[in-house]
Amino acid sequence: PPRSTLFPYTTLFRSHMLSLEASLRREEHRFADALELLSRAAKSASRESVDLAAILLQREVVYEQMGDLEAALETLAEAAPFVEASGDVRLLFALRFHTAKDLYVLRRFSEAAAFLPGVRDMAERLGNDLDLVRVGWLTGKIAVGQGRTDEARAYLEQVRREFVARAIPYDAALASLELAVLYLEEGRTREVKSLAREMAPIFKTQGLARDSL
Repeated sequence: PPRSTLFPYTTLFRSHMLSLEASLRREEHRFADALELLSRAAKSASRESVDLAAILLQREVVYEQMGDLEAALETLAEAAPFVEASGDVRLLFALRFHTAKDLYVLRRFSEAAAFLPGVRDMAERLGNDLDLVRVGWLTGKIAVGQGRTDEARAYLEQVRREFVARAIPYDAALASLELAVLYLEEGRTREVKSLAREMAPIFKTQGLARDSL
């Protein structure tokens, strides 16, 4: 076929390959390389909203892992019109969930909480139970930040049980750690000791440094 008819497919393939390589570099913590690859992927992508939205959401994850939450939020704002135009519920969920999560980390708890009803609604529409568990986890974290201890404890206990039941040990241990903080504040040392005994083997298998453990 003429080269002109192949052009959209070759550019789309190049964009996807760059995006995949960027994911690898992110996992290797080579964040600068990941960002450069995503910049090239955006230039190679088709002008379809869904393609650009996915690349920008991937860039946000890189900034999030770097700890640059302001840049992450700016990237989400840049992605928003493309995500909205795509009409893709999964991308909409990712956009709003990550916005709420970044706002939480920045301790902008009221702003983060405002996103929760819409995020939960989209998770229910998607029908993925694990999405709902993660929304519950974020809800518990935000409740901690807003001082709603009883609500936070209920969410974190439920989330911890869900992760254990689903054999997702690292997230179960992290949720347990957050729950332990609440128990300590309430003087419930027996529960903290029980959680610590459960968490230690999980963290050991994940290769945490001895001092962190």
